[in-house]
Amino acid sequence: MNKQRKPTKRKIAIITDLEGPWVTNDNAYELFVWFAILCGLGEEVGQKAYQRISVIDDIWGDFGKVKKYDETYSSGHTLKVILPFLKAMGAVERDLYDFSRKSMRTLKSTDKVFRKLSGAYPTWIVSTSYSFFVRAFCDLVGFDSERAHCTKVSRFDKIGIKEKESKELQDFIVRLAEMPVLEYDHANGEVIDEHVRYYEEMTRFIWETISKMKVGQFMKEVVPVGQLQKYVALEEICRKNDISLTDVVCIGDSQTDVTMGGRAAGRGLFIVVNGKGWVCDLSDIMIIGNDTRAIKKVVDMFAKTSREEVIRHFFHWDHCYGCRIAATPKNNPDLLKQLKKESERVRKLVRGVSIGGLT
Repeated sequence: MNKQRKPTKRKIAIITDLEGPWVTNDNAYELFVWFAILCGLGEEVGQKAYQRISVIDDIWGDFGKVKKYDETYSSGHTLKVILPFLKAMGAVERDLYDFSRKSMRTLKSTDKVFRKLSGAYPTWIVSTSYSFFVRAFCDLVGFDSERAHCTKVSRFDKIGIKEKESKELQDFIVRLAEMPVLEYDHANGEVIDEHVRYYEEMTRFIWETISKMKVGQFMKEVVPVGQLQKYVALEEICRKNDISLTDVVCIGDSQTDVTMGGRAAGRGLFIVVNGKGWVCDLSDIMIIGNDTRAIKKVVDMFAKTSREEVIRHFFHWDHCYGCRIAATPKNNPDLLKQLKKESERVRKLVRGVSIGGLT
């Protein structure tokens, strides 16, 4: 009598975002607020100013509103917009790495789970995060930072700024904090009439005034790994390593993961962890909670079975490690709305209200 063979794992690959699925940080936001405190502008001013920039970034990126200034701009390019402001507030490159390392906050079991998954399956990080933050994470978990596609800033200390420009940029940070959060039509990106003048003021200052400063070089040199670049990175990784999309697990949480995750969804597997907004609608699996062992459970099941089996297994939800794992109910709008609401609530609990509310 033949012995029954144990199921074998398929050769799959993991392409994952960093901030959200594995750490609770929003490093760019935290840096902005920290240096606002250090230079005397204050925490509240830093928080409000960054929030205003984050919202206008969504408008510019999702609706192509600044093509005349930058044809490559996409959602997530906030990271190049804030570099001149960080410089104006006195940041130096060494501070950026040190702050990133000391302030890093991982989800439960991240260290152990990331090591196990990256040891078992070919893994790449594709993240909008700055390279110094990604390097700090890789140092923490023992991952090769060469396998990370992220926002590289190679000349932070070499690009100078005049004292007069620093003052002008700091004054504008205060001005941003005084403005309302822009409201706009999420179907076409058109700003409501009451906020048009603020939108135009922000756009002119960032793309016309800063661009004429030496520190405006950041806007020309730095190419953040935003929504568009994440899609390109996914395609490049698959092509160079002969990986089929049907064998890819994408892991993300936010707007910048929409095109990358959407490419994998329906072919391989797109897992969204404590997601917010449209990225949830595109996902195959939603994980809501604070323990990365839930990610490992889904990935291992995908490797041992199939996409269809994973969807079937989590169709009626599963609770493990204090997390809810659910196949995204795309044909049940009411249930999807309920899950998204729960996901956003937990997102704020896990990452904090200020960070959890950012897109």
